[in-house]
Amino acid sequence: MKNSHIKKIFLHVGMSKTATSSIQDTLYLNRNQLEKCDYYYCEKLQKNQSDTFRMLCWDKPELQHTSIKLGLDAEKIKLINKQNLDVISQEISETTCSNIIFSGESISAFEPHELQRCKSFLNNLAPEATIYIVISTRNPIDYINSLVQQRKRTSSRGRNKSFYFLYESIFEKLLNVFGKKHIIAYSFENACRHLLGPVGHFLNAIGIEDELMSNISVVNSNSSISDKAIDIIDFINHEIPMLEGNKISDGRIHLDYAHFFTLSGKKFQVAKNSNDINISVENLTRSCQWLSDNIGIEYKLKELPESAPRIVYDDTFNAEIKTIFPFLSPVLKKLTYQYINNKRKANYTDPLSKQTLTYLAKWIQSNHQSTLKNNLSDTINLQSKIITDDKEQRQQLIQNIKGESVIANDFFYSIVIFLTHYEFHDEATFFNDKASANSSGLKRKSIGQISILNQTKNNDLKNLSQLMKRFNRSDIRAGNFFRDLAAFLEHYNMFEASLFFIVKAKMYSPNLKSIDEKLKKYEEKLRIQQASFKYEIIVNMKSILKNIKKVLFNKYIKNIISEKAVYEKALENEQLLTKILCSDEAVENILSGNKTLERILSGDRAVQKILGNQEIRNKILCSENVEVSSTNNSLNKTRLVAQNKTQDVIKKLDYSLPSYLIGFPRSGTNFLQSVLEGSSGLLCRSLYGVPRASQSEILSLKSHTTSYELLLDEIDRFAPSFGIPNKFILIVRDPRDVFISFYEFVQSQKNLSISQNDFIHGVSYFFATFENRHKVNSRKLEIAPLSIFDAYKKHISNWVVNRPQTMDCHVVKYEELISSPESEFQRIFDFLNIECNLEKDKLKLKVSQYSKTTRPRGVIAGWKECQNEYKDLIASVNKAFKEEISILGYYEE
Repeated sequence: MKNSHIKKIFLHVGMSKTATSSIQDTLYLNRNQLEKCDYYYCEKLQKNQSDTFRMLCWDKPELQHTSIKLGLDAEKIKLINKQNLDVISQEISETTCSNIIFSGESISAFEPHELQRCKSFLNNLAPEATIYIVISTRNPIDYINSLVQQRKRTSSRGRNKSFYFLYESIFEKLLNVFGKKHIIAYSFENACRHLLGPVGHFLNAIGIEDELMSNISVVNSNSSISDKAIDIIDFINHEIPMLEGNKISDGRIHLDYAHFFTLSGKKFQVAKNSNDINISVENLTRSCQWLSDNIGIEYKLKELPESAPRIVYDDTFNAEIKTIFPFLSPVLKKLTYQYINNKRKANYTDPLSKQTLTYLAKWIQSNHQSTLKNNLSDTINLQSKIITDDKEQRQQLIQNIKGESVIANDFFYSIVIFLTHYEFHDEATFFNDKASANSSGLKRKSIGQISILNQTKNNDLKNLSQLMKRFNRSDIRAGNFFRDLAAFLEHYNMFEASLFFIVKAKMYSPNLKSIDEKLKKYEEKLRIQQASFKYEIIVNMKSILKNIKKVLFNKYIKNIISEKAVYEKALENEQLLTKILCSDEAVENILSGNKTLERILSGDRAVQKILGNQEIRNKILCSENVEVSSTNNSLNKTRLVAQNKTQDVIKKLDYSLPSYLIGFPRSGTNFLQSVLEGSSGLLCRSLYGVPRASQSEILSLKSHTTSYELLLDEIDRFAPSFGIPNKFILIVRDPRDVFISFYEFVQSQKNLSISQNDFIHGVSYFFATFENRHKVNSRKLEIAPLSIFDAYKKHISNWVVNRPQTMDCHVVKYEELISSPESEFQRIFDFLNIECNLEKDKLKLKVSQYSKTTRPRGVIAGWKECQNEYKDLIASVNKAFKEEISILGYYEE
């Protein structure tokens, strides 16, 4: 007999509002663990199988409200039923488990003949199995309170106030169809006392003991929403109900109200004076007695409060509305604005609430003016056009790229048309070029060009394949479509377009998985991208200004005196320069900001002074022995500043100090900073302890962070006035030496006795932006601690492999600093545009003073000399960082 291995089928039928969502989510998430306990929960069905059983067992499931909202007619439901039957049959036949679980809370509301169909379906699925009905009850007052919530959330105008809720009407159907001995009933209140809550109690009820639950992760889902959320949703549904007849009302989108679920507040509570209920306490009391007599569950009716708690609108409400408002549909924006206005004008609204609501109304007027332009009717028409337009564009794109025979250039041309419609012209041009490139082949390309082009095409094919796979689904909805499209554009760093389409996705599907994470990601990436773009503009502008200075100098000064002579005179004799320009401020700027004569000469006033005054031009050529009064305050100030300067000569700086030294700990950052500071006379310190000095006196700040984004966060926290970095020095070192040094550091400096294996797997890497500091990571980019190995991978990936091409970065190897210090440091001096002599005595300090080790320090490939001592650590590094070792040029030996 088919599926004879199935011995028990547990059909969980609710009731609703008894943690059914938590049970379903837990069952689905822990399918593998449940199988180990000999229980199976279908993988390819929805977590909540209510709709599955409704479509299989109802007379006209196309009239059910979910079917209407999703546009499912009888023909579509027939196809879905066939798919579901095939899925269930296949999964049940393939599992080795003897217990099967199904769950759908609405089954408890089925009519007797529908329950009979349900039983027949299960009997046919596994003829030898015993069917058990699992049902949880709830105190009727609490249950009615939840039902009122549900009605306010989902139903239309003029809803019925009466509640014909009787336990006997639910249980008698189940008893007649399945038999009393097959009913497993318990109270929700009792289930909540279990150590794992209602989920743990449910698992006990179907035969899973507590000791088998240790590896099961309990999910708490679908908690009640606040009184504020219910009140707003109720107002919206009164104005425009979700369903009008047998279709979604114009102006509404399926689940559009879910945005309000995030609003905090008190729990919703019905009261005796509520307009939404008409309860017969006598009937409920009699029903509770029936439940006690026949099922053994006892309830005492709770007292309803005389009136519901008053809703108070405060700063929290203000902030929460501002957060969700941009993602509401145009109609819901309009209705939310109307709700806010109605409440602030109501006589019963308290002063604090009036103030909050008035502020919110003004905020909407200032920031969302389009919400106020049209009346509600016109807004509905506008939204309908947007939805229709989005649907047409989606269908057109899906139609163009469906099927296995679509070639790359056709795909990209389709993307071009789609993006152009939404006015993303730069992005459309990008894909148009890709389409052309995919059409033109590889003719007349060098080997290197072909390799790069092939790699690009492979990435393109991978990206389009992923998108086509998602779009080939028969039931893709608007929210999923725009989310998947945003993810595709993300591959090409088009974060403005990604953000635009993910906002659309959130409007259509507020509860779509991972959508909020994507929103935060795109907002942050776009911010960084814009910052990088501004940085590039600044660099370009500085370059342009530098060229202008050269033109000015060549045009006006070269005929008077050679550039070298002017430069030397200016640097050798600040007093002479002061007399020439007659400006105390100019001298102070030169010295305090380390500016050169060329920068002074680029100013119009200085040029005019020189060109318009023959005496000044002559004085430029005079000897250095120019008499200047010793009483001149500016010159005295000049001498004091000059005496405090340790550097003699500084080149023209076309960037803002400080530069940033990036390196993983134990890569030689301290050594490099020490030599730079000793040679330049400027400060080279850590970002985590910024010295009290003028920004222009700090040549470099060191950071061990794992990414540019986190560096910006560190700057915001520790040096907020410094702005966006201009120049970066990145130092790298053989990973094997890095981790050996780090291991020694952890043991000596942290006074730990730790094995190499524990170091590899147990040591966490903390950087400046982690959660348990008094100042948390403001961008929430990443939460420490990371394992030390994960941190290193991120560091190399973000700073070496995926570093932005526009970043002005000089990469130096620690080993080359040791082997050729003069040439390597000169390259760094040139990169930083500073003139100084290398202080060779500083080269003696090869590593941090914090190290304590008996092995030689500061040697190249020192790990080779201690392979026996650090065998496990070296082997782990070679295995974990094979790719990084190759990228950095330290080939594994």
